[in-house]
Amino acid sequence: MRLPTLIAIAVTMCALPALAGERPTAPAPRAVPARITKVYPVSDLVNADQKQGERLAELVTSYVRPYSWQNAGGYGTAEYFELGCALVVTNTPDVQKEVGDLLEALERLQKGAADRPHAHQLRNAAAADAAGALAKHLEHKRLKGRVTFDVPTNTVYVSGAPEALLFARTTLLALDRPVPQVVLSVLVLKVSDGFVAECGLDVGAAPGATSWTLSPREARMLTAIVRGAKARGECEVLSRPTLQVGDNQTGFVQIGQNPPLVAAGGEKPAHAPFGITLRATPRVTPEGKLRLRTEAQITETAPVALTTTVPGLPFPVTQVVATFNTQSLQAITELKDGETFAARVGETLIIVTPTVARE
Repeated sequence: MRLPTLIAIAVTMCALPALAGERPTAPAPRAVPARITKVYPVSDLVNADQKQGERLAELVTSYVRPYSWQNAGGYGTAEYFELGCALVVTNTPDVQKEVGDLLEALERLQKGAADRPHAHQLRNAAAADAAGALAKHLEHKRLKGRVTFDVPTNTVYVSGAPEALLFARTTLLALDRPVPQVVLSVLVLKVSDGFVAECGLDVGAAPGATSWTLSPREARMLTAIVRGAKARGECEVLSRPTLQVGDNQTGFVQIGQNPPLVAAGGEKPAHAPFGITLRATPRVTPEGKLRLRTEAQITETAPVALTTTVPGLPFPVTQVVATFNTQSLQAITELKDGETFAARVGETLIIVTPTVARE
């Protein structure tokens, strides 16, 4: 078959879909939730106060579908305009309904009797702590209000002027935010002297460095190296715990024993932690990073023979006593989400990966 004939056949085949009325279809764009804009008069709630209006807008975005607003990666907006004392909200109809319900509840709260205590049952914060903080804020703002609390039900009671009730409501909601939870994945290894160089941890690091920050990809590569070294008997996994702690709370890991030491003269015996103790304290920064404080202590014992001469004995007396060799590490590292902290203390390699728990 000649070349012109082949070209004619190819052109005809390409034209058939067009002759049949078919058109190529593009992939459907990602669906964006339908949004509407509503104006809410809030003059009774903010008393033409710009700061109160901004606080009200922050309250709405914090407690009505928090992840649907622009500051959390969504599409919704809420802005207070002093001219007209209005809150302008753009979001989906479902969110708009919840915003309206919240504003109506605040209006009912403000119009309620000032002498009747309003109950606020807390879920996360302690009522005693929240009541103390609220009382100080009311005094600082020069708002007339009385604050009491009930420990068994974890409830704060507030009575006073409408302005004080509204301020108490927004303040308690802010104080009762759930504490971020951080999951700590810990791996403790006993390694040889050349393990750090062989796995490449010291590549690009400062000379003599004993701690490193690893990207997610580097952490996966290190995990693969550890798995292979373990199969060859070149390293030993001492512990692999997983802890969940609150923001700025300390997780504790102990590998070994904590036996009492022999005390003389009837004194209270002290305890010596043999093995490895690890404390890790993560803190979530406002930028969304994790500031990790790591403290590790490794204590090893070794027998030592002491020879002494006792008066009256013709021969020396030899006693075997235990000596302690302690190595420690303290480090504060700022990590991005997914990054890993690794540190070496003697023959021990400690690897900690903190992750913010998502609801």
